[in-house]
Amino acid sequence: MEYQFTNDWFGGNVYERGVEVDLRSVWTALLKSGSYQSILEIGSYEGNSTCFMIEQCGAKNSVNLVCIDTWGGSDEHVAFDHDMGAVERRFDHNVQIASSKVANDIHLSKLKMTSLMGCANLISQNLHNAFDLVYVDGSHTAADVLTDAVLSFPLLKVGGLMVFDDYLWNFGYEMHNTPLKIPKMAIDAFSNIFYDKIKIVHGLPSYQFYLVKTSD
Repeated sequence: MEYQFTNDWFGGNVYERGVEVDLRSVWTALLKSGSYQSILEIGSYEGNSTCFMIEQCGAKNSVNLVCIDTWGGSDEHVAFDHDMGAVERRFDHNVQIASSKVANDIHLSKLKMTSLMGCANLISQNLHNAFDLVYVDGSHTAADVLTDAVLSFPLLKVGGLMVFDDYLWNFGYEMHNTPLKIPKMAIDAFSNIFYDKIKIVHGLPSYQFYLVKTSD
């Protein structure tokens, strides 16, 4: 069986100071630099990033992966009339293939709910400091991104990596003419407020935002 992806929103190329950068190679280096056995992904869509993490991390060790998504779509999906039922079916198909490609065990929990409820669910299970990696790529509105960051931060281990996608994404601004519809304002607010509990990872493409948790 083959993967069924209709886009490459994860791992595509971005331009930094006029130079084309492959985000997939950045992720490959990041994942090789540590042991990521427990991963929380907020926003999974067709599972492109999910499958990449399964293949990369599952090649080294067993992986516990929690994916939170409503598979109901958001503003940009509605604008392009995406069939979210088909998107979810492709996710299920793709993660099954990825899991079959690696020798180590992959335990994937699919939480089909809002990220607010999903993170609350994990917090209620006392999963404080449970994840090595948190990838925030759900709703793009500033309020939702800030909520995702604040709720998932206690779930991240000290020393763990948090990555925000779409730091420089501006389609929401183009659609609605307000910064409240893009992630950047929320990511900036979170990183400023939590500055004494994080270390920002510099030297990586600024289209995404990378930080390490240094304390609770």
